[in-house]
This record gives sequence, structure tokens and C-alpha cells, in this order.
Amino acid sequence: MKKLYKYHITLEMIEDRDGLQLPEPVGFDLENHDNIFGIITLLEKRDLFNDPQQVKEFTLGLKLLGGVLLKNQESPLFEDFTPAFRNLMKRLKSSN
Repeated sequence: MKKLYKYHITLEMIEDRDGLQLPEPVGFDLENHDNIFGIITLLEKRDLFNDPQQVKEFTLGLKLLGGVLLKNQESPLFEDFTPAFRNLMKRLKSSN
């Protein structure tokens, strides 16, 4: 069995737009076959968006969504989206 990287993700709201009480942070653990920090570093060097913050947002979103897609490949919810996601990943991996 291939060893996986283990992560803990925490989302914490630091300011509410209406000044209401902030919700408790949400956290969860996940495993992934990729070193997500390494991917962030690689994509920052490629300067995809001219903004390191957007690279982090993009990478994390992509890896989280990709993991859910892999685990739910047969879901009708993703049948139209999966080919486009695969094309995006191919383009991303082939770009320098």
C-alpha cells in the first residue's frame, strides 16, 4: 500500500461582514498521495496568477476537489464536470 501524506485543515472565520457572532472553526483530517506543500512551492515558482495567495487558494481547492472527485467517480453529480477537471489537470501538469 502506498504511503499517503496526512493533513489537518482548519477553516476559521476571522471577521463577519455583518458583525454577527462568528461560527466555531471547522476542521477535518485528510490523506492525499501528493505533498501539497511541494505543489504550492512548485506553482508559486511558475507564477500562475502573479499572486502567491491565489496559488495557495487554487492548489488547496484543487486538491480538495480532486480528492472528492476520485472518491465519487461514479456520481452523476460529477459526470459533466469530470472531463473538464481531467483536462485542467493535464494542462496544469504539462505547463512549465
